[in-house]
Amino acid sequence: SSNGAAGVDLGSGPALSDDLLSAFRFLSERPSGFGMMLISPEKKVIYVSAVMEEVTGIRNDASIDQDISAVARDAAFISLIDDLTSRASMGSAVAEDMEFSGVNYKMECCSVGGATPKAFVITAGKIEG
Repeated sequence: SSNGAAGVDLGSGPALSDDLLSAFRFLSERPSGFGMMLISPEKKVIYVSAVMEEVTGIRNDASIDQDISAVARDAAFISLIDDLTSRASMGSAVAEDMEFSGVNYKMECCSVGGATPKAFVITAGKIEG
């Protein structure tokens, strides 16, 4: 996989454009309190925001192009990713709650790229109360 001019190689199908990846990085770095992660249809990590690193313990720099099951410490999180990505569709998010280190988060997922997903966006938002 590469981050070159041809975009991010997601295995099968067209590459995710560098423009889209840049926009995703920009949005994930805004002070929203939400963690964001981008993974390929093959469940390989494309990008992990700083907040998502704190929530999941998955480090962006050590996880790029790695299978989520190889970098996630929590088997329940891996199962959650499998479940969310199997149900997600373009423009329609699916959600489940999950606890990380005693804090509850709403985990949401939607696909990017139309009928045949090119990537999945996963967010983590702290549930207050």
